[in-house]
Amino acid sequence: MMQVFRSIAGKVAAAVFAVLMIVFLLTSVDWRQVTGGSRTSVGSIEGVNVQLRTYQAIVQQSIENQQRQAGRSLSAEEIEQVRNQVWDQMVQQQALEKQFEQRHLSATPDEIANAIQTSPPTEVLDQPTFQTDGKFDPAKYQRWLRSAEAAQIIPALEAQYRDEIRRSKLFRVVTADVYVSDPALWQAWRDANEKVSVELVTIDPRRAVPDSAVHLTDAEIRAYYDAHKDEFKRPETAYLSYVSLLRTTNASDTAAALEHVQQLRKEIVAGTPFEEVAKRESSDTASGNKGGDLGEFGKGVMDPAFEKAAFSLPLGQLSEPVLSQFGYHLIKVDSRSGAKVKAHHILIPIEITGKHRDDLDAKADSLEALGADKLIFLTDVPGLLADVSDTDSLITEVSVAQVPGLVEDGDT
Repeated sequence: MMQVFRSIAGKVAAAVFAVLMIVFLLTSVDWRQVTGGSRTSVGSIEGVNVQLRTYQAIVQQSIENQQRQAGRSLSAEEIEQVRNQVWDQMVQQQALEKQFEQRHLSATPDEIANAIQTSPPTEVLDQPTFQTDGKFDPAKYQRWLRSAEAAQIIPALEAQYRDEIRRSKLFRVVTADVYVSDPALWQAWRDANEKVSVELVTIDPRRAVPDSAVHLTDAEIRAYYDAHKDEFKRPETAYLSYVSLLRTTNASDTAAALEHVQQLRKEIVAGTPFEEVAKRESSDTASGNKGGDLGEFGKGVMDPAFEKAAFSLPLGQLSEPVLSQFGYHLIKVDSRSGAKVKAHHILIPIEITGKHRDDLDAKADSLEALGADKLIFLTDVPGLLADVSDTDSLITEVSVAQVPGLVEDGDT
């Protein structure tokens, strides 16, 4: 039950976003994005400074929530998206706060208490704790509000309802002069309330009339066919026999990636700037375009092997190659504060290369040559190759029946 109400406290009604759009259209507020800020401020919104510590705390909480939902660590690109989303939400909230202040909109303690008592959150309506005979029981909800468990949740509910009441008032203010025609109102009511009941009866002619009782001449059959030719058209389909050649990495590919990253490390040690090598070589394009800069991150965000190296490597020292699920990394830690690390990295993935690639290409070519002499035969298997997109596939037996151009160059 505690988890249910904690989740409720963090949700916002979808209609609020419509309010925001109306507010932005009806006002001339010029919201500024991140302006660089200082060591304590990440930027400002309409002259109001956003504290770096507050922003980072919200970002970290959002990252942890998404990682729990996904069951994995977020990539550098996904973390950057979280940062942008948090900033957008802060801009939206500041827009609302400005409107609340300008229009003198507030929620009184009595309004908040009444809303909590008479309008329970929709998420609790289906909870067995508050139901009697399968239906929501207001009396059980009222008793729960007076319990010790509710006392821990009420402050969060009060904050949520205070915000929603103010948003509701703002919505009414900005839409007060909006005119909706009678036909539009009628259509909206019909969309929300109109229902239809349909009953079907299946009639199978094969059971009602035996074939022997129906007499048709060849001329009648021909006439019907000529009048309904479109109904007898069938899509071009095929049965195929094929051989698939899997293209997965092996030990030689891993050794090649390791050798490559070791050469890059020697280049950096010899004096080439880390940032220059990252821009040129790193497969993590999000950080690579910034010279390998990952920004600041905490524990539980990165791959475990990468995280272990980042939190143990001496500051400013270039790491040996670190193997993670993404490939090999070269890591340089810029700073470390408590459970936070700021670092750069270069990622070299493990890919099919060298002799292994040549061998696979040669096998594919030989199979293609063998398949060129096989009989081609076509019938009905639509989408046959849909599940082998990650393989080199060779059609070894296909027979063609009025299906020209089924196999194009490069399909096998």
